[in-house]
Amino acid sequence: MSKYKRLVKRKRKDAVNPRSAPTAPEKSRPYQFGDFDIIAVNMQPSTSDWARFMYTVGSWLMPRTGDKKLIEIMQPVNGNRSDVWTDNIKECIGWLLSGEKKVVFDMKAAKKQKEAERKAKKAAKKRPRHSTVS
Repeated sequence: MSKYKRLVKRKRKDAVNPRSAPTAPEKSRPYQFGDFDIIAVNMQPSTSDWARFMYTVGSWLMPRTGDKKLIEIMQPVNGNRSDVWTDNIKECIGWLLSGEKKVVFDMKAAKKQKEAERKAKKAAKKRPRHSTVS
C-alpha cells in the first residue's frame, strides 16, 4: 500500500452533469429579498478597523435592475449613522421589528432631484444679472 492515500473526488448527489448543464452564465450573488433580515457590513476597507460594522435592514436594500426579486450586488453604504444605516445592532433590530419600509438609496428620487437641480441651474444662467452702477 502506498504511503499516500489516493484522493477520490466524489460527486455530490445533487451535482449537475456538466454535459447537460445550461449554457447561460450563472448570476453572481443571486440573493433574494427575504434571505437576510439584517445586513452587517464590515467597514475595515475604509476605516482600517476590523471591529467597525454598519447595519441595515435587509428589505431596505436596492433591488437589482432587471429582476426586482434579487438584491442589487453593489449597495451604497454610509460610513456615518443615518436614517437607514447604523453602527448599533440593537437599533437595527428595532428598525427590523418596527416593520418600517425604507430604501438605502432611492434611485428614482435621486434622478428627480438631480434633474430639478439641473433645471434650476439652467434657469439661473438665463436670468439677467443686475448690474450696479455707481
